[in-house]
Amino acid sequence: MDIISVRILFLIIGSILIIGFFADFIFKKYRIPDVIILLLVGLSLNFAGFKFVSTEILPIFSSLALMFILFEVGTELRFYYLIKEIPKASLLAFSIFFVSAIFTAFLSTFILNFFGYVLPFKIALLLGAIIGGSSSAVVAPVISELAVGKDIKSLLTIESALTDALCVLVAITLLESLAFSGDIGLASMSNQIISSFSIAIVFGFIFGLFWLRVLPKVEKYEYYYLLTIGMLFLVYSLTEIVGGIGAISSLIFGIVLGNVGQISKILYIKDAKPLTPMTNTFHKLIVFIIRTFFFVVLGLIIHVTDYGMLLYGILLTLFLFSIRYFLTKISMVGGNKLENDLIAIMMPRGLAAAVLAPIPYIQYGISSAILFPDIVFSVILFSSIITFVGLIFLKYHLGKKI
Repeated sequence: MDIISVRILFLIIGSILIIGFFADFIFKKYRIPDVIILLLVGLSLNFAGFKFVSTEILPIFSSLALMFILFEVGTELRFYYLIKEIPKASLLAFSIFFVSAIFTAFLSTFILNFFGYVLPFKIALLLGAIIGGSSSAVVAPVISELAVGKDIKSLLTIESALTDALCVLVAITLLESLAFSGDIGLASMSNQIISSFSIAIVFGFIFGLFWLRVLPKVEKYEYYYLLTIGMLFLVYSLTEIVGGIGAISSLIFGIVLGNVGQISKILYIKDAKPLTPMTNTFHKLIVFIIRTFFFVVLGLIIHVTDYGMLLYGILLTLFLFSIRYFLTKISMVGGNKLENDLIAIMMPRGLAAAVLAPIPYIQYGISSAILFPDIVFSVILFSSIITFVGLIFLKYHLGKKI
């Protein structure tokens, strides 16, 4: 790379950071999800001919984003609301994910024939798993800025974290099964899911308790807050190495550190201290930078091969919204109408879907999956738009403060 290219790259990086700041400002003031702005910026650079990133960088960005965002989410979840909302959040997450994945498979198998594509049901089910859940990387920042109760914030945060994990786990399990045996049993998948979640919860909790004892001893040293970040990397990577879900262990690790008072009383831990404001500020800065560049990079690497798939992505997004709306009404029967409507529109897809979309074709050589990136990009963009339009509707049409 010559010196002129380096200068242009630095110019783009600086511009992206500035745009990211204003996108965050616009989101907080007008509730326009910053993911929409960042995706369009990346797409504009893409069409302008800037090709300085590859799809190989996306999994790295995704892992970083999920790790840091879910850790931050965990530190802000209060223990009481967490325990209260886990049953409802789990019911919502699992029902929406599996129903969305299965119905997406049937719809895709049927409709894509009209576009001249033959998509086997098993491959269509893989597509359903990739886009089956909402993104915690988008939901968590959006919900944190809304004037709603802590219980509904906890519910949506936990639900999006669970579906993020389900997207990754089920999609990879399906891919491995297709690669080696061409089939998979329900019992095998269930055991894999339970095992991966269990490992993640145990690792996150144990390392969290360990860090509660260590933190008071290192706070007197300069840059001590970097140690917590380093520990977060260890928790994530060790959980993944032994077969757990690193994102969920990061969430649990954050929950333990964010609820020092309650946990130290329950387990009789002496001298435990909460995270300092400096640690929280430093962490929020890292999350902001990673999220900003991730969604711009996603727009940069999209290569539209079939505009018909973009249109199908819009249809699929509306279909997924209908499923979510219907299941929300069933799962939350008797609940507040405004809160139920808010749950229904909180359907933006993001990190997990973006990372998983190119993998079946690029890494596993599944030829019919060449359509996935176009479809998934369309779903990510338009599901975020539905969330934005829904928030505007609730705020102005219903006259509610959110």
